[in-house]
Amino acid sequence: IDAAVDAEPRSRAARQNPITEVMRLFSQPPALRYLAEPLEQRRLLSSGGWDVALIDKTLPAEHVLERAMVGGGRVILYDGRRESPHEVLSRVLEWAHDSGCTIQSVSLFSHASAGRFALGNEWISKSSVDEIATDLRRLGDVLCNDGSINVYGCNLADRLGDGQALIDKIAGLTHVPVFASDDLTGRGGDWLLEASSISSSDNGL
Repeated sequence: IDAAVDAEPRSRAARQNPITEVMRLFSQPPALRYLAEPLEQRRLLSSGGWDVALIDKTLPAEHVLERAMVGGGRVILYDGRRESPHEVLSRVLEWAHDSGCTIQSVSLFSHASAGRFALGNEWISKSSVDEIATDLRRLGDVLCNDGSINVYGCNLADRLGDGQALIDKIAGLTHVPVFASDDLTGRGGDWLLEASSISSSDNGL
């Protein structure tokens, strides 16, 4: 994932998500981006719960992503060089527990490649996801029944890798649909989430 271009996140069935506002901000030329209407005046909070953005602060322009969520969603910045996947997911769980909030969506902005994505200082793949299975089950417990997990990272669901099997496995552990990209995400690409977990497709999401 890199700095962004104009696009709108969706699944195969054109799923909409409040993180669209993040993409809208990124779509503006750099000279205009910081003159935009403050997004803290906008509501990114869904009626069913909070929208949470997990942002690797080693990403380019992570501060723009953070600013886009102020006032409407919950931004959790983590250190992709030092924090473990367990520590990153625990941040979400601790916030939900301490605030008493339920979560509508969790959107991860991180690096990815065919069949794997970075979460903290490790790569998560079909073969390694079982190591965080307990954390993912706990995440599912704080997500709304109609919640979702959105992974914004390049080529995760590319047909040359096991990305589809990976998001299906995550969906099975969390009991919510998972959406991912099968091509470039951000600079030189788009913000569409073309791939969805099998269960979400079956439910017509």
